[in-house]
Amino acid sequence: MIFNKLILSSFKRHAKIYIPYLISNIILVAMDYILLSLQNSNEISKLSSGITLIALLKMGSVFVMMISFVFMLYINNFLRLQKTREMGLYSMLGMTTNNLRKMSFLEKSLLFFISTIFGLVFGFVFEKLSLMTTLKLINVSVSYNPTISMSALSSTIILFFIIYLCMLFFDFFKLHKLNPTELWKEQSKGESSTNKHYKLGGIIGILSLVGAYYLTLSTKPTISAYSHFMLAVVLVVVGTYLLFISGSILILNLLKSSKRFYYKPNHFIAVSGMLQRMKQNGAGLATICLLCSSVLVIMFSSISIYSGIGRILNVWTPSDVAIINGKGLTVPQNNKINAVSKKYNAKISHRISFSTTSPQYGYLKNDSYVLQGDINNISSKTTSSLMFMGEKDYNKIYHKNINLDDSHALMYAPFNVNKNNIKVLGKNYSTKQMGTFRYSFNPSHSIYSSVFMIVKKVPKSLPTMHFNGFDYQTSNNVKFENAMQRNLKIPNGQFTGKSVTYQMLTQLFGGLVMIGILVSLTLLLTTVMVIYFKQISEGYSDRKRFITMQQVGLSHKETTKSIHSQVIMVFMLPIAGSIINLIFAVPAIKQVITEFGLYDSKLLIVVGIIVSIALIALYLIVYVITTRMYHHIVD
Repeated sequence: MIFNKLILSSFKRHAKIYIPYLISNIILVAMDYILLSLQNSNEISKLSSGITLIALLKMGSVFVMMISFVFMLYINNFLRLQKTREMGLYSMLGMTTNNLRKMSFLEKSLLFFISTIFGLVFGFVFEKLSLMTTLKLINVSVSYNPTISMSALSSTIILFFIIYLCMLFFDFFKLHKLNPTELWKEQSKGESSTNKHYKLGGIIGILSLVGAYYLTLSTKPTISAYSHFMLAVVLVVVGTYLLFISGSILILNLLKSSKRFYYKPNHFIAVSGMLQRMKQNGAGLATICLLCSSVLVIMFSSISIYSGIGRILNVWTPSDVAIINGKGLTVPQNNKINAVSKKYNAKISHRISFSTTSPQYGYLKNDSYVLQGDINNISSKTTSSLMFMGEKDYNKIYHKNINLDDSHALMYAPFNVNKNNIKVLGKNYSTKQMGTFRYSFNPSHSIYSSVFMIVKKVPKSLPTMHFNGFDYQTSNNVKFENAMQRNLKIPNGQFTGKSVTYQMLTQLFGGLVMIGILVSLTLLLTTVMVIYFKQISEGYSDRKRFITMQQVGLSHKETTKSIHSQVIMVFMLPIAGSIINLIFAVPAIKQVITEFGLYDSKLLIVVGIIVSIALIALYLIVYVITTRMYHHIVD
């Protein structure tokens, strides 16, 4: 009974800590349940891209679980530090280690039940909203009967039971290692700055960031490029932590050496206070910076890709329906096209037919295009595919009458080539770049851009294929295209319907956006809570110091100025760092989405600005709230 009273009394005294703690736990439980429940949704599994969507949801779910685990351990450690003096007092008054463990067990059990129950309730409520939003994004209208996913329910409970069990063992370990005197003093311990090694750490941090930024600017999206991108991510994480920890000490020491700046009351208190705890501050600032960077990159990428679906369709096929085969359509196939069109009252227009060589994958090397073969022969060097078209077919589809020499060629590439002469298959061509090519297509739907060369005669050593396309108008595009493919008995690799493909991409990228939103909300929650608990921790650490300063004559106005000076210095660095990280991440994102045909410079700029402004606005709101809380604690 006495333990329950002590726990409730502690909840009341530390309400500023426990209430945000419980809110964040409840939201994390709800997020985990929502993602797990969406994986088991019948509505999603029945979609044409349901398997891919569920795989993406599993990846997002694992990521959110990892965030939940790390974040819960972080705030539990903060909570434990705030209560060490209280636990030390109980120990001095006669409580044994077993008593303290029992009290910690009861407290964790109560927090677990409250957060899990309320989190699951919110998860039940918002799971329907999340599914409806997902179905809206993927442009699907289905009836939905809300049900509770028992597998998601049990998985969520097990996950947070394990998390709380780990936190409890960590608390037990700390209680075992510390005696009452150390428990009393632990909260007051200052962080030791790494004065001996901060220069080396700062240099390594800068070099890591420079290396990461170089990789994002120079790496092209080949097979090996994704390992380079992952290396860049690791370097950004390492570089950010080292730069914020060691670099911040260097900056503060420089500010301290400036007498004009340092010997002003507000600057003196802020700089000296942060120097005392810079190791903790640097790590906290780096965490905030990386969380903000993750939100910016995730939202920027997912929204840009979703907004560019129309562009990828135009890259894959220039016609509403495209059929790729070896020798063109036969008479029976044309009759079937006419029969299906008549059945669905479809008006066929803009029939197009031409021949090209089959795509040969390769890469540019100096003034040569190195051909590797078909898609089964690609390597880490592969950057694009090359197709030849004869001038006869070009004249037919463009209604022109060009006459090329054997050594001349027209060349189209969606990326900048800047080659006036190029060697292919041992033959030199004098090339003229085409700004656009209306009939560009990607027969394999691969990530590699299609490059076209218009020549006098296509090389005889390369296999050829035939493109057959047409546009149409009807009331139900998807049914028409599915019926057309079914009647023609053509496999997916040789048939492309824009409406069916649009539906597939909308489901895929719409699901990606929804996962990005849920993951970003989780990251934003952790960002806000890290900032909040950091400011609370700083406030309690500075309280005694500010009381002492006011007792020796520091006015209320000077206290307020000092608070704003410290908070501004702490807050501006992470958001500035995250925007810099986004700026250097954009080229890498641009490379990837360019390969998918999604690149639109205006769209990227607009999305980047909107996402950045939204994050800055949220950041400023958190700044105002936490500044008031900090002021209330220390004043």
